Amino acid sequence: MSNSQIIYHMLLKLFPSTKLFPVRNILSLLLLFCYSLISCSSHEYDNENIPIVYHLNNSLPSGDTLRILAIGNSYTEDATAYLNDIVSESNIDRNKLGVYVAAIGGASLQTWAETYETGKEVRLTQKAGKIIMKDEGSLKELLAQNWDIITLQQVSTQSTDFNTFNPWLSQLLTYIEKDCPNPEVTLAWQMAWSYWTGYGTMPYGEMRYKMICEAVKEQIKGNGIDIIIPIGTALENARSTSLQTPHDLTRDGTHLSFGAGRYIAACTWYESLIAPVFGETILYNTATHVVTQKEKDASKYETVDVNETNSLLCQLCAIYAIKQPFKRTTLKEQT
Repeated sequence: MSNSQIIYHMLLKLFPSTKLFPVRNILSLLLLFCYSLISCSSHEYDNENIPIVYHLNNSLPSGDTLRILAIGNSYTEDATAYLNDIVSESNIDRNKLGVYVAAIGGASLQTWAETYETGKEVRLTQKAGKIIMKDEGSLKELLAQNWDIITLQQVSTQSTDFNTFNPWLSQLLTYIEKDCPNPEVTLAWQMAWSYWTGYGTMPYGEMRYKMICEAVKEQIKGNGIDIIIPIGTALENARSTSLQTPHDLTRDGTHLSFGAGRYIAACTWYESLIAPVFGETILYNTATHVVTQKEKDASKYETVDVNETNSLLCQLCAIYAIKQPFKRTTLKEQT
């Protein structure tokens, strides 16, 4: 176990109801304590020691390896597309990490429950790390591996209404509990993001975001998945900064824009699930992303390169979403 992990678990013992990211020095610890006493909606980001709080009630894995299975659709693909780039620019040993995605276009929770029940073959795509897992078979067969974290999500068209989640979510949780050999497997929920304000019919924009938040809160009460990957909030944070685009950081009104949109989502994924386990924050990670010609050709709307100038702002949008999963934070940008 690394020194940062040891500190992390010591802090958990001191603060059993709140998970804290391992900080690097005494000043950081002091800032963390002070921040817990003060609430504010606007933040500068020119300091070197930004305290990070993980609002989680159930445990993330505590070992030195991490195997993640994400079950979803194109939104899951969006969120993990740049994940390996971020991991590669961290100090994480990729031989100790494996992130796999099971994605069916437009798939809802019902789709995945029925996929399990019919025994239809599923293929996994490895998105980050080098741990090798079985990547073809029925969902039942794929679940029957030693996963540390399994993430779920609802299709975006139904993400605003908790009434669409069950009985399918409950069924999937039962299947995971029955089939996954790890009795302490952690369950996480990928929060959807709101559509561009000009996309389709209402609700969209801020109204849709608020409805998504309420649905996730109901899911926490109704089904108990309380480790949230708050991508929807991270995007809302970004939409009030210079990162914003005319189409709300989307490439078609709903899917994330290549470059900044996908990068922010990957930062949120990384900081929610991977950073606490390995003690490697996204903050000041040097990964960037220049939008490729292929991505530009596939994009209906504008793209934003992630570079040395704006990567920190993207990272902070993710960090503050994790601090406040259901509330937009207005970031004061450096001038």
